[in-house]
Amino acid sequence: MFRPAVPLISAVFAAAVCVSEPAPAQEPTVDAVLEHYVQALGGKANLEKLTSRLATGIFEVPEWETKGPCEVYSKAPNKTMNTTDFAGYGVVARGFNGTSGWSKDPDEGLRDVSGGELAEMKRAAEFHRELKLREQYAKMKLAGAQKLGGQDVQVIEATTPEGLLHKLYFDTQSGLLVRHDMQSESPGGKMTTVVMLGDYRDVDGVKVPFTIEQNNPNFGFILRLKEVRHNVPVDDAKFEKPAA
Repeated sequence: MFRPAVPLISAVFAAAVCVSEPAPAQEPTVDAVLEHYVQALGGKANLEKLTSRLATGIFEVPEWETKGPCEVYSKAPNKTMNTTDFAGYGVVARGFNGTSGWSKDPDEGLRDVSGGELAEMKRAAEFHRELKLREQYAKMKLAGAQKLGGQDVQVIEATTPEGLLHKLYFDTQSGLLVRHDMQSESPGGKMTTVVMLGDYRDVDGVKVPFTIEQNNPNFGFILRLKEVRHNVPVDDAKFEKPAA
């Protein structure tokens, strides 16, 4: 994918006149992997045409043996809000209005999000995040090719402005992001959350993962999307902190 093509006639001629050591494969760069990702999603132009998104599906928590309908609203440049209604428990909601974040559930009630949790919420809320990965991290480096469940992947190690390590795994053939390891601070020290992305489907010329599985030592869930709609009207009030 990343090596320049060699004219066929040159290759045939070289093979006919001599036997030489093959040239070493050229290692991809961080920028090449990120560009492959953008192209795999549908390209920069198609991504920039999108200004809002409504995704609906089922949010499952296997450990709790519960699930519920979920709605995820997103709006450019950096607003997001999601709600899940768990049977027998109630509604869990989280939102970010571009500046501040909030969370609400039956156990803790309504609270403001702060610190590292807010920083991560802000990164995730970036609507055109795929186009701005370089901007979201203090530094990025290529960790090289690896195997992930039989897949060949290229791994990028990225450091957040807070000094936390993220690892992004891109399928070598498709170019798509298939796993994202996110380090965060917890009362017991640094904790890693593993996010698996799969079942990519084309929606309005852009590929969207319809299955998102997240696990860390404290919590795990699976979000299975049923429908994704783009450029739907979403009032900014949707992302504001609700009344207590």
